[in-house]
Amino acid sequence: MGARALPLGYTALRLRRRKIGAFLVIPLAAPMPLFRRPHYRSDTTVFLDDLKAKHPNLEAQQRHGRALLWDRTQNPEWREQFAQARVAQPAYVYQTSPRGAGE
Repeated sequence: MGARALPLGYTALRLRRRKIGAFLVIPLAAPMPLFRRPHYRSDTTVFLDDLKAKHPNLEAQQRHGRALLWDRTQNPEWREQFAQARVAQPAYVYQTSPRGAGE
């Protein structure tokens, strides 16, 4: 008799019943999940949670800082000036040009 494949998480016990071999399929304990660890908290997570608990206004300060630097309306005139002032970059920046070319 050939071996039968069992579903993951099951084992087979061979039972001796007269001359006919029978198998009893028993589920094993649930396999440990690879990615889910319900009771594990990394040091970084613990640190950030403690920091947020000690400084409840931290997120508001971060949003204010972001608004100062990034969340600004764009000036269309400046964008046009930047586009006109753009210099095309050569394909290979470190390539030296031969003498006399481009001078």
